Amino acid sequence: MLKRLLALALLVALGLWLRRRLLGDDQPAALPSFTPPSLPDRIEAPPIAEAPPIAEAPPIAEAPSITGYCMRCRETRPMAQAQEMTTENGRRAVRGTCPICDAKMFKFLPSRGEPA
Repeated sequence: MLKRLLALALLVALGLWLRRRLLGDDQPAALPSFTPPSLPDRIEAPPIAEAPPIAEAPPIAEAPSITGYCMRCRETRPMAQAQEMTTENGRRAVRGTCPICDAKMFKFLPSRGEPA
């Protein structure tokens, strides 16, 4: 197989060489020149609409902090931005972030009837 490919490559090279010699084409055909399209100097962005002012939220009573284990810090810390949720299996859980490294934290909670 390799011999056939080598023979074919030699035949193609010989044919190109003979064509140049017989036609008197000493120089290969020049490629057409390419000029890139001109770009504008600056692109103007549309103005950004100002956001409406945020209303002050009433102060929330201090909720008991829920502690969880941070896998990145490897320490038990109180969760920041803790949100209670229910898993697909129906178990209560809390999802939040570590206040130090902003890693995700997760903790299962006892069901409402069980003591903590």
